[in-house]
Amino acid sequence: MADRINVLLESSKQIMLDCCLENGAVVAANTDKAYYPKRCQSYRFVWPTDAAFTLLALNELGVRHVQEPYFKWLMSRVEDVAADGLLFQNYYTHGTKRWINFQPDSNGKTLWLIHDFFDGNVPKEWHHLMKLLSQALVRMWAGKFFGMKTQDRWEERSTYPDLEDNHTYSLAACVHGLRLAYKVLDDVKLRKVASEMLVCIDKAYQKCEQENKKSFRKNYFFRTAGKLSDSTVDASVLGLVWPFEIVSARDKRITDTVQVIEDNLVRDGGVMRYECDLYDGWTYHTEDRKKGAGTWPILTLFLCIYYARKGDMKKARKYYDWVVDKFNNCIPEQYYTNAIQEGVSPIAWNHAMFVFASKELGLLPKDQ
Repeated sequence: MADRINVLLESSKQIMLDCCLENGAVVAANTDKAYYPKRCQSYRFVWPTDAAFTLLALNELGVRHVQEPYFKWLMSRVEDVAADGLLFQNYYTHGTKRWINFQPDSNGKTLWLIHDFFDGNVPKEWHHLMKLLSQALVRMWAGKFFGMKTQDRWEERSTYPDLEDNHTYSLAACVHGLRLAYKVLDDVKLRKVASEMLVCIDKAYQKCEQENKKSFRKNYFFRTAGKLSDSTVDASVLGLVWPFEIVSARDKRITDTVQVIEDNLVRDGGVMRYECDLYDGWTYHTEDRKKGAGTWPILTLFLCIYYARKGDMKKARKYYDWVVDKFNNCIPEQYYTNAIQEGVSPIAWNHAMFVFASKELGLLPKDQ
């Protein structure tokens, strides 16, 4: 097992480095490589939300020469960021917007990236970038919801100002990023907005309590809460424990949520995104087939980290070992129990999560 872990860590490092381009851009997957499959979606674009995980994981592996070129790429190349600080869904590698939905979690995660890469001692050179990203969140926040349409992490659902709704995972990323930015910039507005967002995260659980009042079902964090809430069980809310540190792993609200996730989303040892997910990343003449989703190794690793944080190392290793047993060098976006569907593989975010889970379990090489 130790040999398999070390091989997977080495391949993770190389695959993530393959995604770091000459101009500073960090793509989700490098389709130029021979190991990338033929019949799946191209992910050779920059998702800032993915890049944050990739660059912090590389930092854990001792790679520290690609992060600042990415910060420079954000400031000098990414369309409109230097003007308004808003990070959208994804970008072409030369910096223009590809898909134009606002994903606030990208701002939050990039603040986390900058803060943690420098271990909190952020050089003055990058204060302006942190200010741009954090002030953009403050400006777009309307006290209880965002004043513009936002998109969720899975890029399938939106919130709208008139519905006063929020994506729970997205808010968690924003709260964490704003808290870290406050430590660096000492701007009280950042702390105030983070506190307001935290109240809305609490409401995502309270909404479930209200709906379940007359039932015996466990309560859990709704993935979206507002005038019209979305009660679909969604594994993304595991992010409330790590990396966003909104609740502790022993908080009853999250332990109940995890139980609901395991009861509804664990299949053959892996974790699905949400109930009735169809996206498989498998294409037919550029069209998504959507023949049914598989399990997502990244979410299986999120569950591993959750249990490690809770102190249940046996369950943490169960989910971690599922990944180690299934994959040799490349961790795909999804795992299918059939030999027909072919999805994106490898994807840097998954390999980043393998690094973080390995660290959480004390399995990173000592020289990192």
